[in-house]
Amino acid sequence: MDMDIFYYKASGKVSEYFFLYYLLIMLFVLPVISLAYIYLTHYMPFVYLNIFIAIGCGAVLGFFISHVVEYGKARSPLIVLLLTLATLVVLKYVQWCVYIPLVVSEVYGFPMSFGQRLGESLYYFIHPRNVFEAVGIINEYGAWGFRKATTVNDGLLFFIWVGEILLMTYGALASIWKQPYRPFSERLNDWYSEVKERVETDMPRDFTTLKQNIAQGDYSDLLRFASIGKTDKNYYMRLTFYKPPGSGSEEEPYFFDIEQVDQNKRRAKPKLLAQYLTIDTETALRLILGDFSEPVDAEEIAEAAEAAKAAEAAKAAEAEVAAGGGEAEAPAFTETPAFTESPVFTEAPDFTEGPGFTEVTPESI
Repeated sequence: MDMDIFYYKASGKVSEYFFLYYLLIMLFVLPVISLAYIYLTHYMPFVYLNIFIAIGCGAVLGFFISHVVEYGKARSPLIVLLLTLATLVVLKYVQWCVYIPLVVSEVYGFPMSFGQRLGESLYYFIHPRNVFEAVGIINEYGAWGFRKATTVNDGLLFFIWVGEILLMTYGALASIWKQPYRPFSERLNDWYSEVKERVETDMPRDFTTLKQNIAQGDYSDLLRFASIGKTDKNYYMRLTFYKPPGSGSEEEPYFFDIEQVDQNKRRAKPKLLAQYLTIDTETALRLILGDFSEPVDAEEIAEAAEAAKAAEAAKAAEAEVAAGGGEAEAPAFTETPAFTESPVFTEAPDFTEGPGFTEVTPESI
């Protein structure tokens, strides 16, 4: 059996408005992030804090890209990854365009107002050749130093720039990495949402067997462990469910994650054992609501209801007879009962009295 069908897989599609939405957002976001980052790092008195500023800059960029992914309905991790890396390159280029006039004004002794610096930044943005020439000059002569004694330039400055880009990349990817992998309903054209209620269950000794049973559509063991709940063992399982969007969700399956939680290490991050497993709606709701009884078939429910209704009618008839002191009305037959065989009497009826009756024996019948 192909176990992959029991896991959610991103379709690799994007909406027709994804790239347009991306361009509109980035035209506003990139200049603002670049200005904030360059001026914050330039005036930061504690150089080592620039490490966290670089990570934060990437995280802010990733935050906006994740919104583009969500509203642009991008279900392609590859497209999101390539787009994020390309955006980081453009972000660094815009940062250089902002950085060059700042260094020329405050380090190399050519004072300019903030408006003039913005004008120079725009000039460099549309003249990339001049940008690379200016960056080469800054790398050669440097623009800052440690404790005003050692100028940072050449290979050391280049190494710092590379590290800066890597830190931004880390911050951005950490912010957006999960977004394109989230469950998405292709039929309803919307994202699944996480259920707030989490289910804590007993931890099986053999998780591999449990996982194989789930992959084959057998949830009986999972329901059994859930009915036990969290025990005093060192580990327990935590289930996180994702429900389908909007109306018509009954036709869509649920998905769920399984995490292993260490009770002895409260602050430790739970270990992810399985992600985005498929589960039918009925079983998912039973787990979420804590209903671990065996499901009853719909036909059985209908038969039980009819039997209960007939029993109530019989009780009502008996009560009516008892109240009226009369005899119960004989049931009316709409059809004559059919006997396939004649009844067999093992003993002949004994009629000892009655006018016109003679003794009847089995031989005379």
